[in-house]
Amino acid sequence: MMHSDDRARLNQLMARLIGGDDNALFELHAEFGDWMAAKMRAHVRALNAPRPDPDELHGLVLDGWFALRECASGWESDGGALPWNWAHHRLRQVAAAWVGQYADELDEA
Repeated sequence: MMHSDDRARLNQLMARLIGGDDNALFELHAEFGDWMAAKMRAHVRALNAPRPDPDELHGLVLDGWFALRECASGWESDGGALPWNWAHHRLRQVAAAWVGQYADELDEA
């Protein structure tokens, strides 16, 4: 659960992002990147794909932030949902594009 001080900071950064301040995107990544990383790992896991290595995960998280920036104007701080939960479907699309057409190998038998 997010503490109220963290939530206030998140709301402040999201307001700046919505206002067009791209520096807020990098501050979001620095301060809340672990939250986004957890969400993106969950999306990859839900797609039954192998866990991304740290470098791949870093890129996936950055892609997630950029996708969130594209739809951020629809997010409302008083709506209750954290931005990465609110943008669930958008972030799932990012993860799906990263995974691509994944398939387990068939057993010889």
